[in-house]
Amino acid sequence: MVNQVELFNRFRDIQNTPLESRIICNFDLYQDLFNSITVIDNYELDGAVNANRLSFMTWGEVDASRPGVITIGVKGKTYTLTYDKNTFEPATENIPLDDTRLSRVWGDRVVRITLDAKKINDRGTYKILINQ
Repeated sequence: MVNQVELFNRFRDIQNTPLESRIICNFDLYQDLFNSITVIDNYELDGAVNANRLSFMTWGEVDASRPGVITIGVKGKTYTLTYDKNTFEPATENIPLDDTRLSRVWGDRVVRITLDAKKINDRGTYKILINQ
């Protein structure tokens, strides 16, 4: 099952969004019979100042070298996170885990996958597909 890919955090980075901005985010997550997860994020902002950022956290080996597809290797299985390469610029960041309560479960590090929107938009829909 896809739950072996630990996607334990997802958030939109709105650090620089003015407090007076109105943010509407309708986030849906679907798992189908073929062990795929589809993330659909509909958003509407008033006066977006920065491009949106989607973040996912995982463990395992992450390869973001192929535009539109991020490969995640976990315990001998390969998963893909598919996104629109014309909409997002991907990045990965290794985050060391110094807390043994976490590292016993996740290993010595986790990986933050960020998808930075290439354009500033006040409204739109993002679709991300995760499958094995």
